[in-house]
Amino acid sequence: DVYKRQPMESLCAVAELLFGLSQPVIEDVLEGVRSDVKRAADSLGIQFPAEGDGTFDADTEEERLELAKKVRDFALLNGAQQHLSSSEQLERALVAILQDLKILFGLSRTLVFLSEPDGMHLQAVTGSSAHFGQIEEFRIPIKPGRSLVTESLISRSSLSTFDAPRAPMASVLDSQLSTYLETEGIFCLPLCHPEQDGGVIVAGLDPEGFQALDRHRDLLQMFSGTAAATVYRCRALMEDRQHILDEERERRHGEASRLAHEANNPLAVIKNYLQVLSMRLADDQAVQEQALSPAAGTDPHVGLAG
Repeated sequence: DVYKRQPMESLCAVAELLFGLSQPVIEDVLEGVRSDVKRAADSLGIQFPAEGDGTFDADTEEERLELAKKVRDFALLNGAQQHLSSSEQLERALVAILQDLKILFGLSRTLVFLSEPDGMHLQAVTGSSAHFGQIEEFRIPIKPGRSLVTESLISRSSLSTFDAPRAPMASVLDSQLSTYLETEGIFCLPLCHPEQDGGVIVAGLDPEGFQALDRHRDLLQMFSGTAAATVYRCRALMEDRQHILDEERERRHGEASRLAHEANNPLAVIKNYLQVLSMRLADDQAVQEQALSPAAGTDPHVGLAG
């Protein structure tokens, strides 16, 4: 409000007096704020007013309702992001993702497929219900035409049994997944990240449930991006931890080898000196036996150290 009522010169003078901020600094800050606000408006599908036009009016009831819906979706997504950001272990993150899917979209019958490290297969790893067993049997090659699941990941778009004629023909595997989830069809939501595709979430649905879900497809896409980023972050943390463990294992192995080598050296030297001494005292049988006796005793220790 102050910005609207006073010219820029007056605001800059006050800012410099109170905070020591020059006019170029203030203009940079204002430009950054405008950019952030425009980015947020674009993410909500709101047309940001042109520069110089500081007003935004939702003229019709439909526009106001649409704006309220977008703000609500943005708030829900923000809540999901905070929920998922607290998960560092992959297993817990997947549980949190399934919980958010149930709360936000009412999806209570879901499976999570993750891409294997070689990027050649999708493996079912967890489900939303305790009675879902034997999910490890679902391992799908990532090739076109195999399943809606793989087509969703390859095309990087959500697909459903009920999307016909847009969706590819459902395969035998898709029918098996529908039977497994005890629903009429499936909905596939890919988890795509710029660095690595994480996998696919498969939800069991009936036609009515799909129609209700389809109205939230934009929010679903935003949620899938958040879920994909969470999966990528957890996997990266796992790889970092494993790398640290491997390095520590190699360091300990090297330390053990070094200690064994250092233990061998003095024992071998002692043994050699005793053997030389016994040779020089070959004429004295009693002394020779005393010298050879400790030399023989070093053999097992040298072997153990090696």
